[in-house]
Parts: sequence; structure tokens; C-alpha cells
Amino acid sequence: MSVMVDDPNIRGNGVLGVALRVVLISIVAIIGWNIALPGLDASFMAARTVDGVPSQLSVLALGVGPVLTAFALGQIIRLLVPRSNGSFALHVGENAVALLLAVSQAYAIAQAMSAMGLLVGDGYLAWAGFVASLIGGTAVLLFLSRQVVLPSLVAGFWILWLLPALIDFPAQFSLSFDLLRTGAVAGSQLLLTMVIVIIAFALAISATRMVMTSQKRFAPTKITMSVFLLNIVVWPPLLAASAGSYVLTPLAFLWPDSLPDGQWIRIYVLAITAILIPVFVSGYRRFFSHNGMMLPATTALMLIAVQIALVLGGALVSGHLVLPLPLSGTTILVLVGVAYGLIDVMRKPVETATGNAA
Repeated sequence: MSVMVDDPNIRGNGVLGVALRVVLISIVAIIGWNIALPGLDASFMAARTVDGVPSQLSVLALGVGPVLTAFALGQIIRLLVPRSNGSFALHVGENAVALLLAVSQAYAIAQAMSAMGLLVGDGYLAWAGFVASLIGGTAVLLFLSRQVVLPSLVAGFWILWLLPALIDFPAQFSLSFDLLRTGAVAGSQLLLTMVIVIIAFALAISATRMVMTSQKRFAPTKITMSVFLLNIVVWPPLLAASAGSYVLTPLAFLWPDSLPDGQWIRIYVLAITAILIPVFVSGYRRFFSHNGMMLPATTALMLIAVQIALVLGGALVSGHLVLPLPLSGTTILVLVGVAYGLIDVMRKPVETATGNAA
């Protein structure tokens, strides 16, 4: 079940439930990232777990990648076929794609580990246990991804997507001040980085607020289908980058020598992302209209401009900064979207439920 935008029938006090789910899925994910994969060579693990289990060697080593790909395909299907929104078949299809990708990736990793002599144990059982652990980890993340559903966003997945960056943020912040303290970088560089981040957050907040305000001003009295309005804020940059990478994938397999160097690939990805962001924003606007929610053209144009500015601007600016930007433009958009959705629930409590749409 999904939640409809501003449906008066779902009003209720769900703030505590939402907060509890956010905390629980975060705790489960953090615990999972600290559970080591079984079957790996003891000396290899001992050398790499002095400061704890690295996420790359945990049962959640595949991360949310398979889930992201599955949900992204689900989003594209919804945009192309709006009637599929909320269908059980699409829900099952997303789950199946995520798990199939996990099986494929887990098998490849197991093969690589075995070839390097790092996968030890009783032959097939050790191999099967290793693969099953990775698939099980993805299944857990897939389940957790649907456990925080807000009126405007399926936030569970995005919380899991954000967690690694948020966990790493204090370390990056500390490193920046260590560089400043030791004189490795000038104070002006740190100030410039902070100003850029503040501007990026201001742009993201402004665009997100415009989208959410349009919900109140232009939503009809009755909405025929579930509308996760913040999808238009968080998904287009990722969908655009993913769609662009699909073009490179067959080239890499068929004509690997035809691919340019890394710099040209980076330019291509940025360019195709900028071109496709308006396409996906327009697709969401059409999808919302089909489901009874009108998004003004001015709001869509503002959102497109902000998304392109954050994605391209962040990539271009980071190449000229001494200190790395702590968060990418896409991460800032997602962080603001999730925060806005959570704050909206607290400010105007609604009952949330786990849903079958991402």
C-alpha cells in the first residue's frame, strides 16, 4: 500500500513510528556493515580488520547498488507506463531484479576470491555460504528500503543510500581541519569549500520547497493515485547518469579499445546527465499529471536548473579545489529531499505505511 498526497483519510500521529523506523533501519544497516563475510582466509581478514570490519568485506558488501538499479528500472517503467504505478507485478519485478543482480555480483566476487586463494573452507559449502551471505545482505537491504514510506517519498531506501556518506562525513571534516591546522591548506580554501556547500544546500532547499509548495497550491481535492512528489527531486540526476552509462556498457564489451580515456568518459557522463535531467523531470511532471497532481512548468524549470547546477557545478568546481567537497550535488539533493519529507511529517503528522512503490 502507498500513501496518497494530502489524503485526509490517512491523517494520524505517525511521527514516533517514522522516527523509530529511521533509527532501526540505520542500526540494522550499521550492524550489517560490521558483520564479516564467512569463508575468507583468516590471515587476510586479520590484516584488514584491525580497525573493524570494512564494509567491502561485510555481508552488506554489495551495498544498495542492486536495489538502486532495480528501483531505477521501476521508476523508468512508471514514467513510461503510468498505469503500472502501484501494481503488484512491478513490486515483485523490482524485488526479482535486485536479487538477480545480487546473485550475479555475489557469484562474480566469489569466483574472484576463490581464484586469489582467499576463499577457504570445505569446497562448495564455503563458496555457497559466501554467496548466500551476500545475497542475504541484499535481501535485508531490500526489505529495509521499504520500511520508511512518507507521503512524499519512499525514504527508507534513500536513508540507506545516504548512510555511508553521512558516516564518512565526520572523518572528512576532521581531515579538512587537520590539513588546515598543519598548514597544508590555507584557511581561504576551507572557507571557499564551506561557502560552496552552503550555496548548494540553499539551492536544493529552495527547489525542494517550491516542489512541495506546489503540492499545496495546485493539488486537486482528490488524487486518483499515489504520488511520491519528492521523486522528482531525488531521482532525475541518478536516472540520467544511469541511462548515460547504459550506452557505454555495450561499447565496453564489444569494442573496449574504442572507449576514450577516463577524462573523456567523465565529460560524456556529465554532458549526458545534463541533457537527460530535463527529460526525466518532464517525465515525472507528466506522471504526476496522469495521477491527478499538477506541477507548474516554472517549478519544473527551476528544479531542472538546480539539478543541473548541482551535478555539473559540483563536478567542475571540485576539480579546482584543494579540499574535496564533502558531499556531491546528487547527495545534497537526496539529503534535502529526505530531510524535507521527514520534517513535513513531523510538522503535519500523517500515518505512514510500508508500500509497494519506490
